[in-house]
Amino acid sequence: MAKTPGTGKGSKLSALRSHGSPSAKFDSDAALIEEIKRLQPPSPQPTHWRRWLAAAIAFVAVHVALVIVLLHDADPGYFYSRRYPNIGNINLETDAPFMGYPPIDVVYTWVNGSDPRWKREKDHWHRRWKAQIQGDIFDETDESEVFDASAAATENRFRDNEELRYSLRSIEMYAPWVRHVYLVTDGQIPNWLNVESPRLTIVPHRSIFANQSHLPVFSSPAIEANLDNIPGLSSLFLYFNDDVFLGAPVTPEDFISPSGVQNIYLSWE
Repeated sequence: MAKTPGTGKGSKLSALRSHGSPSAKFDSDAALIEEIKRLQPPSPQPTHWRRWLAAAIAFVAVHVALVIVLLHDADPGYFYSRRYPNIGNINLETDAPFMGYPPIDVVYTWVNGSDPRWKREKDHWHRRWKAQIQGDIFDETDESEVFDASAAATENRFRDNEELRYSLRSIEMYAPWVRHVYLVTDGQIPNWLNVESPRLTIVPHRSIFANQSHLPVFSSPAIEANLDNIPGLSSLFLYFNDDVFLGAPVTPEDFISPSGVQNIYLSWE
């Protein structure tokens, strides 16, 4: 079959050139090529803005999800504090940025040394301990006591004047950011104490001593060495004796540095 002229590849270009001389319509081959490009259908351009929009949406979605997770897992006891002037950092700047602190609890060790039952029990175990150390044989039912300077000092140390009542009030007034108060006792409870308070827990010695044969205990260092066994206690906590009183507003930064290290203050007159 004979091939019709002008119907093969390049027939469009031949048709353009057959219309008179090349210079009649196009000044150069470059102009011809541009005309061919114009006649061809335009190729689709990449939609870069759509890609940027998708990336931005994904970025925002990830950050929103992270914020939701952090808010869900955050402890409601977190406290945001600003550094205030005090005796420890009086020469430092006072407009430091806000710092986030984990929950902080307060632990008290308390005993009513005026309780006759507790005094009898303490004297009983003291005599037994003394007999084991010195090898003395004596009648443990003997109620006679030897009063000396040491015994008098012990009586003064354990006498209860309801200091705990006013120490708790000072925390409520000057440190409301404290999450919880744990009162470690030998089963004694002040008759004025509201044990139904959701921010207070009574902790008997038996719940923090793993070896029950060490009880009863009358040694403050032994009790203090087991305070970290209190169930539910915060990782950072303040340890108070019942005669510790706050006299002005305090913040977590007065006790703990922003890096989580205990503050140590120098004493001067």
